[in-house]
Formats: sequence, structure tokens, C-alpha cells
Amino acid sequence: LKAAIAKFPKNKALQNEELNYLIRTNKVSEAIAKFEAAIAKDPTNGDYQKNLGALYGKLSDNAKDSKEKVDYFNKAEAAYKKAIALDGTNPDFQFNLGALYYNKAKDLGDVMKNTEDNTKYAALKKQYDAILGQAMPILEGTKTTLEGKDLKNTKYLITYKATLGALKN
Repeated sequence: LKAAIAKFPKNKALQNEELNYLIRTNKVSEAIAKFEAAIAKDPTNGDYQKNLGALYGKLSDNAKDSKEKVDYFNKAEAAYKKAIALDGTNPDFQFNLGALYYNKAKDLGDVMKNTEDNTKYAALKKQYDAILGQAMPILEGTKTTLEGKDLKNTKYLITYKATLGALKN
């Protein structure tokens, strides 16, 4: 792949394959650098923003330090919002932002289950309600967008099923 990219440095298909390879092999830091460079060259590509958001989301999920966790979450959120700004009709972009919020609410819910201090629980519940309040309209919007599409032979079927699963819970 590297030899092909060196020979054909402007070939978008090869560049995209390299980005996909970095994601598949979990080379997150290298993938982030490449996606940021790709975005600098093609700032209108919403898929690049979505994938950058997914990478930052993964870093946020795995961060041990709470400040790092928040910083990566904020970067993921910003990338997903940029993707939506570029194409607000793309249900994958909508779903990923909704799922980011939903997963954060789920994490807060898990902490709440193990909290015996009523004051701390009340503060966590307030955060939980706020973040879930952000997730649900986005996920409902994703569902509405997808219901207008033919889902039999489409990549959106997985997104639709994941959206329905999130809305059930």
C-alpha cells in the first residue's frame, strides 16, 4: 500500500484505503494524524470528519484520566457536528453523534448504579438526564431519516437497527 501511495500520491482511492487500514489495525494516533491531514486537503468530506470523530470517541472511551476523557469526547463531538454540518441528511453522521451522547449517558448510568451518596447521585442524575436529552432527539431524527429509505439492500440497515436498539434502551 505504501509503495502504491508513493507512486500515486494523489490517488484518492489509495489514500482512503490507507485510512481504512489504519482504523482496521487500531493505529489510532497515526490514523488521527492522517485524517486531520486529509481534512486539511478536503475539508468538505464528511466521512473524514465522522471517522475522526469515531477515533476520538475510541480514545475517550479508553482514557484513564478524566480530563483526557473529556477532551477526547469534545473532539469527537466537534468532528461529528462538522460532519453533520457538511451533510445533515446522512444518517450515519447523525447516528454517530447520537450514539456518542447515548454512550456517555450509559456510562453515567453505570456510575449512578454504584453510588450510595444521595447528593452525588442527584448530581449524576442531572448530568445523565441532560446528556440523554441530547442523544434521544438525534437518534429519533436518525430513525425518521432512515424510515424514508429503502433498507433492504443498503448500508443504512445496520445504522437503523443500532438506532432502534438505542431507542429501546
